[in-house]
Amino acid sequence: MLSAYNEEGLTAELRQGEILSGLMQYEYDPVANEGEGILHSYSIIVHQDCDLLRDFEEHQRQAGPTLNGVLLLQLQTEEEIKPKVKESGIWKHILRNGEERYHLLPRASDGRCGSKGVHKSV
Repeated sequence: MLSAYNEEGLTAELRQGEILSGLMQYEYDPVANEGEGILHSYSIIVHQDCDLLRDFEEHQRQAGPTLNGVLLLQLQTEEEIKPKVKESGIWKHILRNGEERYHLLPRASDGRCGSKGVHKSV
């Protein structure tokens, strides 16, 4: 399976810790010769800032990319993840960031984000 991501309209470099919304992941199966798009509501960039800046500057100079990919992780809202883990009894551990497979991000302070984001480590 081949995966590719697409984020259009970038006018500045990506930054580590930046949360993207509406990121589309494309998966292609060469055996079946078919593909599909998977929409991720939220993703967080975990790539190094210095590499992201250098890559953006090279794109601006039309010198070509310096990175062959950007490391990012899928985020899920509290409403998305809670039903999946509540029965397992680990939800209270997630709320205290005491569960190593999950990392709880604090609610946005500007009031625009309606819930906490939860990232599941793979």
